[in-house]
Amino acid sequence: MMNQKKQNSPPPADDNPQAEALFPLKGYIILNLIFWAFCIIQMLALRWIFKDSIGIYFFFTVLGAGFTIASFFDYFYDRIAARISHPSDKKEKNS
Repeated sequence: MMNQKKQNSPPPADDNPQAEALFPLKGYIILNLIFWAFCIIQMLALRWIFKDSIGIYFFFTVLGAGFTIASFFDYFYDRIAARISHPSDKKEKNS
């Protein structure tokens, strides 16, 4: 029983943060499409419920645009941060 638990346990995590895989561009695009679909569904539902659309289009357009801008920022930040080496890595290379 103990041997099975050891075999099924995941391998130990690497302490190197650069070893983590970056979130792919395709993932960001899919998340944005899902969020924009959510915003459109909410706009249509609120328009149907309230029979008035004053401010609804503006609100959900700004919400979707803000999400998209944050996604661009996150995508580029992840790529830039992954290129920057950490001080502990420099010490290991010099030793």
